[in-house]
Amino acid sequence: MARPKGSKNKKKRKGLGDKIEEITKKTGIKAVVELINGGKCQACEKRKIYLNKLFPEMVYNLEKGIATKEQKEILKKIGLNKDKYEADEADILEGIYNQVYHTNIRFCRTCSNPANNKAIIVRLRKLI
Repeated sequence: MARPKGSKNKKKRKGLGDKIEEITKKTGIKAVVELINGGKCQACEKRKIYLNKLFPEMVYNLEKGIATKEQKEILKKIGLNKDKYEADEADILEGIYNQVYHTNIRFCRTCSNPANNKAIIVRLRKLI
């Protein structure tokens, strides 16, 4: 049975690392590197993961300042009354904030003072 047009199983890009990998595949650079290395390049894979984390592909909400039902549920589940957040919670809060407000902010993870993130938390509370 033929596959309908446009239904390719494309892997969703995650960020800059995936975009660079796609370019190196299309230009033949990746094939040359793999030929020289005798297989997959571990340094390239690590670099891709690192760049995806630093520069993720952001998908913004259609309406700026309006959270989706799912985002609101996640915010309620995490709770916005804590003094400190775990790294994975901070990543999620960053992502929701950036999607809703069409920004690219980062939580301060090195400060011992949680007040530095207070403005972000205040804005997230208003979404619930």
